[in-house]
Amino acid sequence: TPFPSTPRFRSLEATGISTGSSTWIWSPNSIYSVSVENEDRDVWRDFLFNKEYELALMHCKTPSQLDTVYQSQGHDLVEVKKYIQAAAAFARSTLPLAHITRVLLDLPSTDALKVYLQRKADQNLTKVQMNLVCMWLLSLYLEEDEEILLGFISDHYNDLVPRIAYPMLQNAEATHSLLQLADLLGDYEYLARYQIGLGLYTDALDSLRKSQNTELIYKLSSVLFPKAPE
Repeated sequence: TPFPSTPRFRSLEATGISTGSSTWIWSPNSIYSVSVENEDRDVWRDFLFNKEYELALMHCKTPSQLDTVYQSQGHDLVEVKKYIQAAAAFARSTLPLAHITRVLLDLPSTDALKVYLQRKADQNLTKVQMNLVCMWLLSLYLEEDEEILLGFISDHYNDLVPRIAYPMLQNAEATHSLLQLADLLGDYEYLARYQIGLGLYTDALDSLRKSQNTELIYKLSSVLFPKAPE
């Protein structure tokens, strides 16, 4: 195929042919290979501009690009009141926890906040971040059926802060969950004392046996043994 002349370039008697990703151009005196690389490098930006988020995600090459798409998608989904989907998108972004929780707390229900926190709890967070996320989830699960609460505690007892979690559970009268948390944490002194307060003397004795702490057994024996002498 002859190449035409332009105002800037003199016409050459040259011919070209494409083979795969390369184009070969030759003339009576020279031959050139023109390669096209990373042709789709910024295609994700075009899809993002058009709010075609799934296509944008498919064409992302780096974590930074993915993060940009998830952030934009989350904010747009909030605008159209698709709050659950927005929460899921935000959870995959690096936007600060405090920023997203402020956005989601303004919504009519806590469902989206719960989805966001659940997704974050499944990620590799720092210890402090995980404590914050799980304590917040605990406060939300106090409004759920206790079976759900028990399941959550079973999965995340090591991510809770006992000195805060115990009073929360006690105030919510979630007795089974409170006893389960103390037992899973191996906090047998707290467990035994709480069981004694409930009149569960045999259970308290079992907790003391689990502790294998002679000092603790001696400390509580005056209260416990007259009630459960066996």
